Amino acid sequence: MWTRRHIYEFQGRRCDQYERYFVGRALVGSTAPQRPDDYVIAARWWSLRELEHSHEDFTPRRLVELIADIIAGRYPPRPIDCGV
Repeated sequence: MWTRRHIYEFQGRRCDQYERYFVGRALVGSTAPQRPDDYVIAARWWSLRELEHSHEDFTPRRLVELIADIIAGRYPPRPIDCGV
């Protein structure tokens, strides 16, 4: 439903990252990564209300704006660039 390209520097190296976002449905109410990365400190589900009132930084930055349509079942006909 979304794509994102992010070019940045990390530890003195230029990184060119391309991401694709998909919609999935969960059958259970909890989540735990099977192979967590070292930098992942937590995982949880968020309600739209929690996202709207959070002071956290999200990626993409327009997550709250974009996710409302997805929650309502309104999907873009083609993947859109969701920005940084």
